[in-house]
Amino acid sequence: MRYTSRSTIAFLPDWQYSFSGLPCSPATSSTNSANYGYHGKSVERWDVSIPHFKQRSSRGERFFNPLRMRSTELTYSSQGQITWGSLNDCPWTVPGYYGPHHAYGSALFPAVVYYSGFSGNGVKLVSDEQIDEMKFEVISKVKSEIGRASTNLYETLAEMPKSAVLLQDLLKNARNIIVVGSLSKKIHALSSAYLAVRYGLLPLMKDIQHVVKELKGFSEEVTRTSRGAVSVSQTDSSTFSSTFMGTVGGLSTKHSVSDVVVVRAMSMDSYWADLQTRMGLSLTDLATVAWELLPFSFVIDWFVNIGDVINSIVPRAGLRNIGSTLTVKRETIVQCYGSADLTLAPTWGGESSLSGFCKESYYAHDRVVGLTLPGLAVKQDFGFDNILRKLDAIALVLQKLYARKQDGAVGKDSAAKIIVAAENVLKNRPWR
Repeated sequence: MRYTSRSTIAFLPDWQYSFSGLPCSPATSSTNSANYGYHGKSVERWDVSIPHFKQRSSRGERFFNPLRMRSTELTYSSQGQITWGSLNDCPWTVPGYYGPHHAYGSALFPAVVYYSGFSGNGVKLVSDEQIDEMKFEVISKVKSEIGRASTNLYETLAEMPKSAVLLQDLLKNARNIIVVGSLSKKIHALSSAYLAVRYGLLPLMKDIQHVVKELKGFSEEVTRTSRGAVSVSQTDSSTFSSTFMGTVGGLSTKHSVSDVVVVRAMSMDSYWADLQTRMGLSLTDLATVAWELLPFSFVIDWFVNIGDVINSIVPRAGLRNIGSTLTVKRETIVQCYGSADLTLAPTWGGESSLSGFCKESYYAHDRVVGLTLPGLAVKQDFGFDNILRKLDAIALVLQKLYARKQDGAVGKDSAAKIIVAAENVLKNRPWR
C-alpha cells in the first residue's frame, strides 16, 4: 500500500492602530481594526502501486485496485474594529495596558468565527446505516444486470393475452376520449390509453425489435461492464443568539451543513452469449418471470429493490468475473457566519463591531475491490423527478379511483334493488 500526503496553510493577519485626544483626557480614544484569518488544505491518499502500469494496460491487462483518500479544507476569516474611550482616570497608564488592548483585539476577531462555527468533521447528516442501504441497492442493481439480455421473452409470451386486451382497449379508449361523455369517463379513458401505450404497445414493439436484431447475430464470448449508482444529498441549517464572553452585547450566528454521499458499483464479466441467451430465453430468465408477472410488482420496485435482488441471486452458467469495485464518495461542507456588537469593559468605554465567516470542507473517497452479497433495501430515490414516473403514478391512481367509484355505483344499485324487493315483500305480505 502506497501512502502520500500534502498540506498547505496561509495566515492573513492585518492589524492597524490609531490614537486621538490628549493623554489622560476624557476625549482620549484608541482604535484598532483587523482582518484576521487563514486558509489551509490537507490531502492524504492510500493506494496500490502497479509496476509497469502503462505497458501492461496497453496490452489489454485490466486492474482493479483499492483506494482511500481524505481531504480537509478550512477557511476562517473575521474582521472588525474596537474603539476604546476614557470614562475613568487614564486606564492606559496602568502597566501592561497595551498588552490587554492587543489581546482583546487578537482574541475577539477570530473568536466570532470560533463561537459561530463548529468542527464539521463530526457532522454526518447521512448516517452509516443509510450508506449501508445504498450499498445494498447499488450492488443488487449491478448484479441483477450481469449476463442478462435486454428483454425477457418468457415474460413477453406470458403476457401476450394481456397485451392483446390492452391493445383492444386502447382503440376503445381512444374513441371514448373523443366521444362526448362525462369528465370522469374521459379521464378514465385517457389514463387507460396512456397505460396501454406505456406498458403494452411500447414494450411489445421493443421486444419485436430486439428479436429481429438478435436473429442477425451469432454466438460469441462477450465482455460486459455493468454499472450502478445512487446518491443522497441532505442539508441542515440553524441560527442562535447569545451573550459573548460575559460582556454586554450579543452574538448572532448561523450554521449550514451540506452532506452528499455517492455510492457506485461496477462489475466486468465475460460469458458465452448464444442466441438463446441474447433473446432472453435462458433458464435464468425463466426463473425471474414469476415476480415480473405479479400484479403491480413494478410499482413495488419503485420503492424496494425486490426485483433486483431476485435477478441478482439467480445463478448464471458460464459466467466469469474479471473484476468489480465498490466506491463511496462523501463531501461534507460546513459554513458559519457570525456578527457581534459588544460593549467591552464599560468603565473603559470599549466598544466593538465584529463579523466572521468560516467554511470547512471534508472529502472522503473509498474504493474496495469486490462486491458483497446483495440485500433488500428501500430505495433512496423513488424516481418521481422523472416526468414519466409521475405520469405513471397519476394514471394508476386515476384508475384506482375510477374503479372505486364504479364499485360504489354497483353497490348503490344493489342496495336499491334490495330496498325495492323489501317494499314488494311488505306490500304483498306473502306470509298471510
